[in-house]
Amino acid sequence: TFTVIGSLFLWYGWYGFNGGSSLALSQFKFNISGRVFINSTLSSGFGGLTALFYGRLLSASIARNFSKGIFSLSDLLNGLLAGLVAITGPCAVVEPWGAAIIGVVAGIVFRSCNQLILKLRIDDPVDASSVHFAAGIWGLVAGGLLATEGNTMEVYNSPYFGMFLGGGGRRLAMQLVGILVVIAWSVFWALVVYGPLLIFDLVLERIAKRTVFFDRGWRKGMEVVGFGVEQK
Repeated sequence: TFTVIGSLFLWYGWYGFNGGSSLALSQFKFNISGRVFINSTLSSGFGGLTALFYGRLLSASIARNFSKGIFSLSDLLNGLLAGLVAITGPCAVVEPWGAAIIGVVAGIVFRSCNQLILKLRIDDPVDASSVHFAAGIWGLVAGGLLATEGNTMEVYNSPYFGMFLGGGGRRLAMQLVGILVVIAWSVFWALVVYGPLLIFDLVLERIAKRTVFFDRGWRKGMEVVGFGVEQK
């Protein structure tokens, strides 16, 4: 219940996020803000439905029985958010049909990344990396592929538009550079913030090897020590 309510709050707030960021209403550019609202709605809706049905196909393929596929509420809600994340960048420069495509691909990207993370046994209980990282990258790439000439000129006064619409690869190249810069910035600060914590953890583990606490299951995690439940 709380997950559904929280997702609806995010969906509602995203209209202010995408529409407000355009500053179009304050300049009476209602066609821009209207396009942003429509594109945000379409992408999120298509993202949620695609993730829902694609997730069912994946679960059926894993079970090797189509009748055993399940519809997951989590897939629906996270697919909805993935569609919102993906459309945030290009929401003002694509047409509604482009927003629908972005949402469909975002749902597939999210669910595929989610399956990969589970297979790699990476701890991500709320699927943040699948929703924000994977779908976010797709959204930036989509802006370089599907941005229309008229919308790009109207919003940014830029002659560079989507490669799939005959605009060449200039905008796509700019989007890819932006992706690399964001990844580099994130990795740098992650190392700065979490690097010392990792070193501290390694030092603490060396100290713990000489204690009874380590013998009780330091390497097995706090589940053993605190709850008596062994990790699998």
